[in-house]
Amino acid sequence: MIHRQPPARFWLRAALLTGAICALPWLALQRFSIGFDPQTDQCLPGARLFVVDEWNRAPERGQAFAFRAHGLAPWFRDGTKMIKVVDGLPGDRVAISERGVAINDHLVVEGLPLAARLRKDPAAFARTFALAPDEYLFLGRTPASFDGRYWGTVRRDALLGRAYQPWRDWK
Repeated sequence: MIHRQPPARFWLRAALLTGAICALPWLALQRFSIGFDPQTDQCLPGARLFVVDEWNRAPERGQAFAFRAHGLAPWFRDGTKMIKVVDGLPGDRVAISERGVAINDHLVVEGLPLAARLRKDPAAFARTFALAPDEYLFLGRTPASFDGRYWGTVRRDALLGRAYQPWRDWK
């Protein structure tokens, strides 16, 4: 004997299932975005495509992280999405010199190789400071990286989320 359900119950279940199937991609698009580096001189070697988890806004040292750049004209417009590695966290001591960038007395990146391209004496970038409670220092991993050693820190409100390279993770 075949037991048939009422048509109203069938259509209700079908509508709920269709809604769930349609909602999953929408939820994924709310959480994740794509970052792409079109530059010839990359700041993260071998990394062109990133998936940014915009629900993960708690940066940890050594992670690739996305943020909106501000004050980098004429090189980048305000609001440009950038992805670099979080090296300086709130409270860290940062020393930038011709030798490179040291965080808490540990050398993280060497030199200021872009100073000449920026038409500035490397000594113009030298400074020592502590990161405020809402500040982070982002650095690249190649000599051509235009990063925090040249333009400074990023405030918490500019952070977008952790960035993952589908084929490689920075941590």
